[in-house]
Amino acid sequence: MGSYCSLYVAGQHLGSTKNSIDPAVMLLFRASDRCEVVLHPGTAEYLAYFTMPGPDDKWVASEQRQVVYRTTCGIVKDRLNLLGFTRDASERAFRLAIEREIALFSTDNLWLERLAVLKELTPERWLDGIREIIGGEYDRIERSSSEFMSLSPLVRYMLGGSHDEWMGCPARDVRHVIRLFCELADPDDEVLYDLTDLVAGGWIDDEAELIEYAEDILRGEASAAQRVIVLTEGATDKRIIEGSMRVLAPHLADYFTFMDFEGGRVAGGSGAMAHTVKAFVGAGILNRVVAMFDNDTAAAEALVALASVKLPNNFAVIQYPDLPFLQSYPTLGPTGIVTADVNGVAASIELYLGEDVLRDESGHLTPVHWKGFNERMNRYQGVILDKTSVLKRFEEKLRRCISDPVPAIDSDWNGMHCLIGALCVAAGTTATRDIMHLEQLDL
Repeated sequence: MGSYCSLYVAGQHLGSTKNSIDPAVMLLFRASDRCEVVLHPGTAEYLAYFTMPGPDDKWVASEQRQVVYRTTCGIVKDRLNLLGFTRDASERAFRLAIEREIALFSTDNLWLERLAVLKELTPERWLDGIREIIGGEYDRIERSSSEFMSLSPLVRYMLGGSHDEWMGCPARDVRHVIRLFCELADPDDEVLYDLTDLVAGGWIDDEAELIEYAEDILRGEASAAQRVIVLTEGATDKRIIEGSMRVLAPHLADYFTFMDFEGGRVAGGSGAMAHTVKAFVGAGILNRVVAMFDNDTAAAEALVALASVKLPNNFAVIQYPDLPFLQSYPTLGPTGIVTADVNGVAASIELYLGEDVLRDESGHLTPVHWKGFNERMNRYQGVILDKTSVLKRFEEKLRRCISDPVPAIDSDWNGMHCLIGALCVAAGTTATRDIMHLEQLDL
């Protein structure tokens, strides 16, 4: 008979797979999302999963484990966006899949009703069908009954498939289904992947390695299944971004891996990173790669050297984003302290650490010091003064916010929010290119 694992979003069953996990679904969870509860015979929770023996059965009911992975729709949307499954990408994939389905069934008279539904099906109409299903009580209706046949053709189409047809969404990848469904859900609604039946049936040997197993299965199919390699200009940038993600986006941190400067004895600086990007391109690295340059003059010059390099689809090269806060920032030059826009000329990572960190003990913003004029770029290069003190204040803030999330609410994380957001968008964009390439293969 087999065992099933099932996915639920906002309490709605979206689909199941038989005798194994769906690796695409599994990658939406992290090890920290795993929950295990012991179910005792006779309880309502136990009866929901396991059939009790009849009077003539000598089998004795025993305790069983309920094993689920659970998180929220908001977190799943963030993870899907990072993996390239944006709403726009999922809607495009949906339309491409409809074209494939219509071509497949257009000559088969046995599927006339299905073909009629497909010809009118759009992402918007599919979501309307989801709304109707959520508002009804269709789980109790037998699929062969007259009551089921009285439902609208769209709802019959969406509910009439097998376990793995995922509400009739024809897209290749179930993550498109989940991404579209999440548009209807609140960010705090639960996403639950229930593996209880698989565990009880003995189909899973090593539960601790499920996410790694899913990564291994999908690794050869798309770069989106692999961790994103992040290149920064130095060890300080790496340490700050990694630490900030633990505060601002802990649910995404495991999807990234950063260049190890100390262990690999890698040289820092914008020029060295430009050489690293060229080396990665030449080596044919298959992972997604995001190279993050400072938002200053030195980085702009290094990017000129990369302008002639044809980057593969899995590469993205970006600079730290401009911040409104830095449009009028104190700078120190020959004429003393003058406020100026330091975006693009002096915005190293220290200027993204928050106004609370950039102010010294007397409450003054730590100024940028103009160092020299870059003739090639026709602009000055600036460096923040007293970098050591600024970094020390940030490390103290980071430790405080990691140990107790409450202070993070009152701290200034705007700069790092923007920086990490830019990183996630760049990583998601590279994945979307790969995903849409796969979707278009059969057209």
